[in-house]
Amino acid sequence: MVRTRIFCLCLPARLGVFLVSVFNLIAGISMGLFGWFEVMHLKNTPFTKAEDAALILHSVLFTLLGLISLLGLTGAIIRHRSLVSLFGTMILLLLIINIGSGIYIMYTMFRNHGQILLKECTTGEGHYSQETCAVASGLEQALIVMVYAVMWLVQICCFVIVMEYCHQLDDEEEEAMMAFMFAKPNGTEPAVGPSEILRLPV
Repeated sequence: MVRTRIFCLCLPARLGVFLVSVFNLIAGISMGLFGWFEVMHLKNTPFTKAEDAALILHSVLFTLLGLISLLGLTGAIIRHRSLVSLFGTMILLLLIINIGSGIYIMYTMFRNHGQILLKECTTGEGHYSQETCAVASGLEQALIVMVYAVMWLVQICCFVIVMEYCHQLDDEEEEAMMAFMFAKPNGTEPAVGPSEILRLPV
């Protein structure tokens, strides 16, 4: 009997892949739509060309995340090892790209955007003091860093869960092959074939 891989101490890895896929699908589509909405209104923002490019890249990555999550969702439902493995590989690839793009986005935003917001804050309708505006700008930058850090951590956890389920499917395929190899010599079929083993509930 193949050992069921788990995450969070007790939950099956297959359930984890399903939840990861649904979470990434919702997050990718919602963040992607928000990003594209902002892209459509770039003419009304004080962003530089570098910040515009960073926003477009952000929108593309989250849109891809939503589309790729369909692979994991389908693979978890039909227990398809190739789809689940491809989903895990794409999560890792997107994680690497997200880390690079996130660093670039934060660099471009912190380099110029903070000064722009500080100027707008001190000269706007509120006429806030420079100290108050500087604190607000610092809090905004800290929030951006925290959001990216949490996002990267979640993606790492998602990758680990998906790979655990891939290993479980590998074990199930190996057990199925062993069942056929050690079938009775009189030609009778083993009690459980590969297709039945792969359909066993997790």
